Amino acid sequence: GKFVSDDASDQTEQALVNLKGIINDAGSDLNKVTKTTVLLSDIKDFGVVNEVYANFFKASNVTEFPARACYAVANLPLN
Repeated sequence: GKFVSDDASDQTEQALVNLKGIINDAGSDLNKVTKTTVLLSDIKDFGVVNEVYANFFKASNVTEFPARACYAVANLPLN
């Protein structure tokens, strides 16, 4: 697979759209997500990722955001 773009905002949005699709296909919804883990190749992207993340869950009518762990890592696949 390839990234939708090099932009952290675009990548975050696409990852969340993919997550929502998988959850919906399984007959569930985002309100049942209890925890997410975010891996960043650059911790400087945290603010952008956090904004997209918050907006996505709000727009999806999630009543309580899932717990989240966010880490900067040295290397990721395809990078």
